[in-house]
Amino acid sequence: GYQLFMEKSKYIVVKYEDLKDSTKRIDVLNNIISFLNLPRSYYDNLSDNDKLKRLECAFMFSDLPDIHRPSDIQTSAHLLLKSDVYNKSFVCYMWNKIKAYVAKYDYKPYNNTEC
Repeated sequence: GYQLFMEKSKYIVVKYEDLKDSTKRIDVLNNIISFLNLPRSYYDNLSDNDKLKRLECAFMFSDLPDIHRPSDIQTSAHLLLKSDVYNKSFVCYMWNKIKAYVAKYDYKPYNNTEC
């Protein structure tokens, strides 16, 4: 089933929600490192506590409010709005590319767009 697919696949399914979940994201990052077959020398010889600290560094900046786009993005002329990018044509195009992989996890097209 799923494990056999992942062993032979060039893709890994990573749920955005799991990356946002502080109780899951370190395991998800470890899975990504394993999938990419990256050298673990960066943290292999460390204690479990030090490994955890190093992996958590990957998420430190993403948790800072200054890293995120400003809340007044609608007034910024040089930035695109989500509605400019996520139109029906684009959403359905992307959905047709990924639905075979993500529909089994109860994902739907963005904003429940009918494709």
